[in-house]
Amino acid sequence: MARPRSGPAITSSHYLVPIIFFIDGDTVNTYNARRFDPPYPERDAMLSYRLIQRWTALLTLAAVITTAGWGCSPVPRRYLWMSEPNVTLTMLSANPQPYVGKVVLLGGTITEVQEQDQFLWLRLKNRPLDQDYKPHRPADSGSAEAGSYWVFVSKQQVPPKYRNWARTTVVARVTGEQRFQTEPILMLLYMRGWGASGNDAGIWENVDPNYVPSVPGSIDMRNP
Repeated sequence: MARPRSGPAITSSHYLVPIIFFIDGDTVNTYNARRFDPPYPERDAMLSYRLIQRWTALLTLAAVITTAGWGCSPVPRRYLWMSEPNVTLTMLSANPQPYVGKVVLLGGTITEVQEQDQFLWLRLKNRPLDQDYKPHRPADSGSAEAGSYWVFVSKQQVPPKYRNWARTTVVARVTGEQRFQTEPILMLLYMRGWGASGNDAGIWENVDPNYVPSVPGSIDMRNP
């Protein structure tokens, strides 16, 4: 007797059952027939549930990591959202007009302090920010990135120990004005101070960050 032809490939829902044929009491042929099991909805539902649990856990972990990263930033999230990305001191010095009224992030070291009417003026030596918004010396000390800029803020908002800050992370609005023709003037919105060892030394924040500034008329734009 001819052997039956092979059937379709066996899947996880099939298994083999021996079938034996008898003719006149003698065994003629034996072969394995394939048996098909009906689907198991309970098993499939449990598998789907476990997959959903796994993906939910992964998404939750990603959200926690992202939130933790935002929480550790030295610059509050609202200022990061407001700011123009990748603006440098070189760009502000060469052509400040496209950025008038916009918020920028810079780093710096306070080198000079002036009082003018109700305002305090700070001159800062530029210190470019890294990816964590912490200031560092520019790679080329002779480049435009090693220049200076000014920020002004009301005297009523001055923190007591800002003069002790070794470096600062600055969030400020661009006024479009310059001193010495190359040093941009900005209105301070937020400043985080860093100690000499890089530790957090304090915060200085404007009470009205949405205010679009104009430079006080009493300041001399040519001489510090």
